[in-house]
Amino acid sequence: MKVKKSLILSAGLFLTLCQNIKAELKIERKDSIKQIAAVVPYLPKISGYINARFQSTSPTFVTGKNGFEVKNAIVDIIGNATKTINYRLRFELAGSPQVLDAYAEWKPLKYIGLQVGQFQVPYTFENQYVPKTLETAENSQIISNLISATNGVKNKGRDIGISINGSVFQKTGYNLIDYKVAAFNGNTFNTVDDNSTIDVLGSVYINPIKPLSFAASYLTGKYGPEATKTEKSRAAVGLKYDDGKALFRGEYITGRTNNIDAAGYYAMAGYFVTKNIQPILKYDFLETNKSIATTGNTQYLIGLNYWLPNKSRILLDYTYNTSKNPAIASTGNITAGLIVAF
Repeated sequence: MKVKKSLILSAGLFLTLCQNIKAELKIERKDSIKQIAAVVPYLPKISGYINARFQSTSPTFVTGKNGFEVKNAIVDIIGNATKTINYRLRFELAGSPQVLDAYAEWKPLKYIGLQVGQFQVPYTFENQYVPKTLETAENSQIISNLISATNGVKNKGRDIGISINGSVFQKTGYNLIDYKVAAFNGNTFNTVDDNSTIDVLGSVYINPIKPLSFAASYLTGKYGPEATKTEKSRAAVGLKYDDGKALFRGEYITGRTNNIDAAGYYAMAGYFVTKNIQPILKYDFLETNKSIATTGNTQYLIGLNYWLPNKSRILLDYTYNTSKNPAIASTGNITAGLIVAF
């Protein structure tokens, strides 16, 4: 009888012990899940894309406009250092490796942020696109000549500086007004300033409804070494409508560099005829020196995008290029490309 009681008592103690161990394991598992969940928001997210293409220009061969090319090989790293501080590192690996973006942003409030480092100049609609999201193979002429280059010096639309980005009058999925105020070196990306002045810019975007946005931007500064620096200014207005199916975007930009006035504009329209297929039409005009009538150049583009998941796509663009200068022959350019994003 004593043996039986002992066995029953032992069995009871064993079951109790098992239940306690199970409860402790469950608590530990919950704690581990909580610890993992707490860490996940602060892990960096790595993405990128490869932009490969083939070009053919007629009737004359143009260096850099014919044959196969890997235009971009981008690695993009974003993450959160804290609940209010995020960061981004974006690298270009095609050709000579370059740092494109390297910045940190402090967002003490949901709709305002302080951005410091190297990043895309928050100026115009198009300059804030990247090849993966831009609907055409190339930027508009006015963007390439006045925003992503100064006097022929390419800066990929980026500079080193500080920007305050804010929004007011929040609506469902958008804000009525977005604004950006920034100060930059005004030289080029990955380069320190070469004069004592700072470029200052302001941009405002008014969004009366979610798909529609009106923009106005102004930039002023000095360009060139301290001893020979000259005025640099840019002014732009733009309109964008994008409801996910129909797309229209147009901008007019003027600029002065080294006492030379330039101006240009573009208008682009696209429409998803199916879930993946998007035809594009574009008119693009640039006048590099308004005091010389023969500097006007016009491009007519017809394109087709076949969009794949994750912003990957197959693209085909035909651009007809004609100049006001009678000595420059008109050309046609075909670009076929594949952008694979990961």
